[in-house]
Parts: sequence; structure tokens; C-alpha cells
Amino acid sequence: MNEQLVTGDGSMTLKSARFGVTYHSVHGARTESEHVFIAHGLDAIPGDGPVRVFEVGFGTGLNAGLAWAWAKRTGRRVEYRGVEAFPVEVAIEVPGLTPEEAARLKAGTDWEVPEFAFSVAVGKVEDMRWSERTVDAVFYDAFAPSAQPELWRQEVFERLADMAGVHFKPWL
Repeated sequence: MNEQLVTGDGSMTLKSARFGVTYHSVHGARTESEHVFIAHGLDAIPGDGPVRVFEVGFGTGLNAGLAWAWAKRTGRRVEYRGVEAFPVEVAIEVPGLTPEEAARLKAGTDWEVPEFAFSVAVGKVEDMRWSERTVDAVFYDAFAPSAQPELWRQEVFERLADMAGVHFKPWL
């Protein structure tokens, strides 16, 4: 069973029983997600049209919830798709979402409201196949390479880059 922890900013995270690591920073789960995925992710995408997001590692749903709250706040539609190999059941609190909206993220179905379209597949990202360039941003929220080395292989990043229409050039 995953252990629930309160982080430094008062938000909740989980410690994975399977991998022995936390889903978010113990110093501030919400603060970390807002910094990485909102301030340096969604806020950095120019324009005023829809934003297409693909998340690797849906986890607790915090990043998806923050993306939905961002869509409501900015008026930009977010079309969110994600993949999760090991779904967890946990209630999250997201500033800008009602408790009912936050709970809807865990319903496990595809749904849509004017500002947010939602779909999460249960499976492994390394097993997925894509035939189109469909994303503006990738929320790469996998556990560290020490916990999930299979998610840090070059082939995975090449597939994600192809989804974004970016030519992937390895650093090495």
C-alpha cells in the first residue's frame, strides 16, 4: 500500500510501495508541480489557442488538476492525455478546482468540458504507439532513473519528441 505524506507546502504526495520513492517532492508537491509543469511548461507556450499536453506518469493527478485550473484561470483550453502504468486511488486537492472537479480526474473515463478535455490510458509509455504529432507539451513525470530505468532510454524520448514534431538529437 502506498503511504500518504504531507509535504512542506501542506499538499499531499504518496510514497510508492512498489518503487520506494515519493511521487512528488517532500518539500512541496504542489509547489514543485506548479514550478515545473505550469510556470515553465504551460505558461511558456505562446499563443492563445488550445494546448495539447501528454503526461507520462499520471500518478496522483496533481499535474492534470493544475493544468485544468490553469485552463480555467487563463481561458486557454487544455487537451490533456496521459498514461499511467500503475494507477493509484487517492483524493487530491487542487487550488482552482472544486472537490468534485478534483475527484473527476480519478474517474478513469474520457470526458470533456469547454476548457479541458481529459483522457488517461492505463499502460506503459514504452509500449504505446503513436501515429501523429499531437502534443505541444510533455509532462514527463516518471520516477527517477534509479527507480524506473526503462523510462529513461533514448527510444522513449525519441517517441515523445516525435509526438511533438521535434527532431530528437541525443546529447552524447
